[in-house]
Amino acid sequence: MNRGPRLALLLPAAALIDCALPSTSSPSGGSGGTTQTGSWQNWQIQAGTAITSPPNEQWRCNTGIIPLSIKFLRRTMALMRSGLRLFLLLPLAALLACSSASSSIGNGGSGITTGDYVLTVAPGTANAATFTGALTVTGASATGVFRYTGTATQCVSNTTDIPFSGSVVNNVLTLTSGSYSSSVATVVVQLPLVSNTGGTTTASGTIQVSGGTCTLSSSALTLAFIPTISYTWSGTLAGPASGTASFSLLEGAANSDGQFPVTGTISFTSSSCSFVTPVSVTGLVGGYSTQLTNIGLPTTLNASISTAASPATASITTTGGSGCPAGAYSGTITHQ
Repeated sequence: MNRGPRLALLLPAAALIDCALPSTSSPSGGSGGTTQTGSWQNWQIQAGTAITSPPNEQWRCNTGIIPLSIKFLRRTMALMRSGLRLFLLLPLAALLACSSASSSIGNGGSGITTGDYVLTVAPGTANAATFTGALTVTGASATGVFRYTGTATQCVSNTTDIPFSGSVVNNVLTLTSGSYSSSVATVVVQLPLVSNTGGTTTASGTIQVSGGTCTLSSSALTLAFIPTISYTWSGTLAGPASGTASFSLLEGAANSDGQFPVTGTISFTSSSCSFVTPVSVTGLVGGYSTQLTNIGLPTTLNASISTAASPATASITTTGGSGCPAGAYSGTITHQ
């Protein structure tokens, strides 16, 4: 135990000892001009007694054994105050320690956030498959809804919503699915997300699917965060005419299927024709794909964008009535 707390514990006992000053009394008024008080012929130290400007003289307890001085008493009281301050600070220190320990729990520094994600199973192989959907991250909690698309086999409909829930702890994302086709998937991803050359951010992990028709032994997995498509995109599209296309898009929050509604307009201008007016469109963003269709006249138009990363591949198919020849237009667009 430190010196201050030891003295603090001993002071109450010392205060009850019958101690007296020498018979010589001190002059009235201390160094600060304060009138001294008490019976100076028989000065008792008692618990709760206020001492003002005590004389700087030797004093002795009635036991006759322990000679003390006022200077020693002052030093003791100062140490007692120091020990008391430390004692009072202990609860705050404990709280700060808990706060520091909890900082490793949660998504701080992991780079993961709420948004559009693609889980690619066995990337780069013939059996690659994807879970595409929305992930919501709140503190250390993660929940989501995804749809599965297989390449070798489609063990569940690609319109089936598969719920996931889990946590982000110490930069590890753990997700467990609800049952789909009597199967349950467990995903473990080592964070943080890191930017790649494709304009997305990714992290690596593993997936295992137990039971049912979608069973899968532990396999490699890549988690990719897909950035928002809410930009004005433009670029050259070629087809029945070659010209500049502009996509002005706004992406909304995820729906219950884990897809992101999008609205906007598409315009096209070339040397030989142009859309009479920008065509209003609506659609959905799901992972790397955005599908758009026109709202009403003047034309029937379908458009797609292959990825939310810039540059992206875009296509427009129109049946005519827009002011430009019907047909398919395609090219590369970038966002501003």
